[in-house]
Amino acid sequence: MKAEVHAQRASTSGCTLLCLAPAGGPDAVQLSLTVLVNVSRSQPEAGPDADQDDEDVTVSVALAVTEEVTYEFEAELELPARAVADPEALRDCLAENEEVWLDHLNPLTHCVSVDERSLDNAGLVLAA
Repeated sequence: MKAEVHAQRASTSGCTLLCLAPAGGPDAVQLSLTVLVNVSRSQPEAGPDADQDDEDVTVSVALAVTEEVTYEFEAELELPARAVADPEALRDCLAENEEVWLDHLNPLTHCVSVDERSLDNAGLVLAA
Protein backbone atom coordinates (compact mmCIF):
# COMPACT_ATOMS: atom_id res chain seq x y z
CA MET A 1 0.00 0.00 0.00
CA LYS A 2 1.33 3.41 -0.92
CA ALA A 3 0.12 6.36 1.11
CA GLU A 4 0.92 9.97 1.75
CA VAL A 5 1.83 10.60 5.38
CA HIS A 6 1.88 13.90 7.24
CA ALA A 7 1.88 14.96 10.90
CA GLN A 8 -0.70 17.41 12.19
CA ARG A 9 -1.06 18.97 15.64
CA ALA A 10 -4.54 18.61 17.18
CA SER A 11 -5.38 22.01 18.66
CA THR A 12 -7.87 20.73 21.24
CA SER A 13 -5.92 17.79 22.70
CA GLY A 14 -2.36 18.94 21.98
CA CYS A 15 -1.58 15.52 20.46
CA THR A 16 0.32 14.99 17.23
CA LEU A 17 -1.83 13.15 14.70
CA LEU A 18 -0.29 11.15 11.90
CA CYS A 19 -2.56 11.32 8.87
CA LEU A 20 -2.42 8.57 6.24
CA ALA A 21 -4.00 9.26 2.85
CA PRO A 22 -4.03 6.28 0.44
CA ALA A 23 -2.59 6.90 -3.01
CA GLY A 24 -5.11 6.73 -5.87
CA GLY A 25 -5.30 4.03 -8.49
CA PRO A 26 -6.51 0.45 -8.69
CA ASP A 27 -4.55 -0.64 -5.60
CA ALA A 28 -5.91 2.12 -3.36
CA VAL A 29 -6.83 0.92 0.14
CA GLN A 30 -9.34 2.63 2.38
CA LEU A 31 -8.10 3.26 5.90
CA SER A 32 -10.45 3.39 8.84
CA LEU A 33 -10.92 6.81 10.39
CA THR A 34 -9.20 5.67 13.60
CA VAL A 35 -5.77 4.31 12.70
CA LEU A 36 -3.40 4.64 15.64
CA VAL A 37 0.35 5.10 15.30
CA ASN A 38 2.79 5.45 18.20
CA VAL A 39 4.26 8.93 17.81
CA SER A 40 6.40 10.85 20.27
CA ARG A 41 7.94 14.30 20.09
CA SER A 42 11.71 14.26 19.58
CA GLN A 43 12.21 17.80 20.87
CA PRO A 44 10.05 20.47 22.56
CA GLU A 45 8.04 22.90 20.46
CA ALA A 46 9.57 26.32 19.82
CA GLY A 47 6.30 28.07 20.59
CA PRO A 48 2.68 28.44 19.47
CA ASP A 49 3.75 29.79 16.05
CA ALA A 50 6.16 26.91 15.29
CA ASP A 51 6.01 25.56 11.74
CA GLN A 52 4.09 22.25 12.08
CA ASP A 53 5.21 20.94 8.66
CA ASP A 54 8.85 20.81 9.80
CA GLU A 55 8.08 19.26 13.20
CA ASP A 56 10.07 16.06 13.84
CA VAL A 57 8.20 13.04 15.16
CA THR A 58 9.43 9.60 16.19
CA VAL A 59 7.66 6.66 14.56
CA SER A 60 8.31 2.93 14.20
CA VAL A 61 9.25 2.09 10.60
CA ALA A 62 9.74 -1.33 9.01
CA LEU A 63 12.55 -1.30 6.40
CA ALA A 64 13.60 -3.77 3.73
CA VAL A 65 17.16 -3.20 2.47
CA THR A 66 19.10 -5.15 -0.15
CA GLU A 67 22.89 -5.02 -0.16
CA GLU A 68 25.37 -6.41 -2.62
CA VAL A 69 28.53 -7.26 -0.72
CA THR A 70 31.95 -8.68 -1.52
CA TYR A 71 33.44 -11.41 0.68
CA GLU A 72 37.09 -12.40 0.47
CA PHE A 73 38.24 -15.40 2.50
CA GLU A 74 40.33 -18.54 2.35
CA ALA A 75 39.09 -22.09 2.89
CA GLU A 76 40.63 -25.54 2.74
CA LEU A 77 38.41 -27.59 0.39
CA GLU A 78 38.37 -31.06 -1.17
CA LEU A 79 37.97 -30.64 -4.95
CA PRO A 80 38.36 -32.84 -8.04
CA ALA A 81 41.89 -32.67 -9.47
CA ARG A 82 40.54 -31.58 -12.88
CA ALA A 83 39.03 -28.48 -11.24
CA VAL A 84 42.32 -27.19 -9.79
CA ALA A 85 44.31 -27.49 -13.04
CA ASP A 86 42.69 -24.43 -14.62
CA PRO A 87 41.50 -21.16 -12.95
CA GLU A 88 38.32 -21.08 -15.06
CA ALA A 89 37.54 -24.72 -14.25
CA LEU A 90 38.10 -23.97 -10.55
CA ARG A 91 35.69 -21.05 -10.64
CA ASP A 92 33.07 -23.08 -12.54
CA CYS A 93 33.39 -26.00 -10.10
CA LEU A 94 32.97 -23.71 -7.07
CA ALA A 95 30.05 -21.84 -8.67
CA GLU A 96 28.21 -25.12 -9.36
CA ASN A 97 28.95 -26.58 -5.90
CA GLU A 98 28.30 -23.87 -3.31
CA GLU A 99 27.82 -26.48 -0.59
CA VAL A 100 31.57 -27.19 -0.75
CA TRP A 101 32.58 -23.71 0.46
CA LEU A 102 29.44 -21.94 1.75
CA ASP A 103 29.86 -23.17 5.36
CA HIS A 104 33.30 -21.51 5.43
CA LEU A 105 31.86 -18.05 4.70
CA ASN A 106 31.31 -16.05 7.89
CA PRO A 107 29.42 -12.81 7.11
CA LEU A 108 30.42 -11.34 10.48
CA THR A 109 34.15 -11.51 9.84
CA HIS A 110 34.52 -11.80 6.05
CA CYS A 111 32.60 -8.79 4.73
CA VAL A 112 35.12 -6.73 2.81
CA SER A 113 32.86 -4.09 1.30
CA VAL A 114 29.28 -3.15 0.51
CA ASP A 115 29.22 -2.64 -3.24
CA GLU A 116 25.62 -1.47 -3.55
CA ARG A 117 22.72 -0.75 -1.19
CA SER A 118 19.10 -0.03 -2.01
CA LEU A 119 16.08 0.67 0.12
CA ASP A 120 13.44 -1.68 -1.30
CA ASN A 121 10.52 -0.85 0.94
CA ALA A 122 9.57 1.21 3.97
CA GLY A 123 6.34 1.53 5.88
CA LEU A 124 4.99 2.69 9.20
CA VAL A 125 4.39 0.08 11.88
CA LEU A 126 0.86 0.73 13.06
CA ALA A 127 -0.05 0.34 16.74
CA ALA A 128 -2.17 -2.69 17.56
